[in-house]
Amino acid sequence: MKQPTIRDVAVFAGVSPASVSRFLNNKTVLPPDMAATIDRAVKTLGYRPNVLARRLSLGTTETIGFVTADIAAPFFAEVASAAEQEAERHGFSLMICNTRNEVARELEYLRRQREGHFDGVIFMTNHRDDGRLREAVRATPNVVLLDEDVPGTDGPKFFIDNVDAGYIATRHLIEAGHRIIGHVTGMHGMISVDERLIGYRKALEEAGIPYRDDLVMAGSYDAAFGSEAFDALWDGPMRPTAICSSSDILALSIYAAAKRRNLKIPQDFSIVGVDDLPYLDFLNPPLTSVRQPAKELGRRGVLALLGKYDGPMERLPVELVKRQSVAPPARP
Repeated sequence: MKQPTIRDVAVFAGVSPASVSRFLNNKTVLPPDMAATIDRAVKTLGYRPNVLARRLSLGTTETIGFVTADIAAPFFAEVASAAEQEAERHGFSLMICNTRNEVARELEYLRRQREGHFDGVIFMTNHRDDGRLREAVRATPNVVLLDEDVPGTDGPKFFIDNVDAGYIATRHLIEAGHRIIGHVTGMHGMISVDERLIGYRKALEEAGIPYRDDLVMAGSYDAAFGSEAFDALWDGPMRPTAICSSSDILALSIYAAAKRRNLKIPQDFSIVGVDDLPYLDFLNPPLTSVRQPAKELGRRGVLALLGKYDGPMERLPVELVKRQSVAPPARP
């Protein structure tokens, strides 16, 4: 069956095709009776607009690209879900662009943005930049950075208060009586890693606890590294009574490593994570974590592309969610 056209709607409503087109594209305000007649014609005929033609005429794709390191990761998925919801509120679709944290794929999606595949891009990387991303982001219009920075670039950026995240996690452990506190984190050179380490050191300094390099394990934000880091700390020269983990994913792998050694949390050591992923209450014991405002990051990324935020950078506050993974250190 032939799909009805704008001309068919115009004939049915007794108006010109131009009037129908301008009305459906919100480019004109018609008298109420004429508008009602066109609406009735559209409904009766089952007319569906040609989306491609409409986009070509308006010069817009009505699509936002969401470039993420790993859509399967709970934190990235939560940010993406909030961004999709906000985009839909403003008449945009959100296309997930999963890079698997590979530079080549990140550069490809930025190229597509320059070629007009999207109206804008929300960009979330999860590795240190070697300069290629910096040059690509500089050359690409309408890019908003979330969570991790690409140093040397301008434009809207939304991060959490990483220094405070590291600080309040470590201070909570100190307040519980711990003085030998390990820190497990990602790769140096990433804003989340370097700033959370600053917060960790700040809390130690305020408490008069000497900083030790051998209590800091920096590598990557993945489960394999968390387990390796825990083994290195536990078998190291100064076994920690507590661990500040820069992400919940790392913390989860530390849980698994502890179970492998028949260690109990928090009886043998305490731990605090960062992210506050949705399922932490189901762990044994439930993990204390610093909550990142993932949904707000996604929402603001979309609004920034739509021109709703001014200024180059904004940091969102974090909060400590206390559960049962922290206790005073066991007596020797």
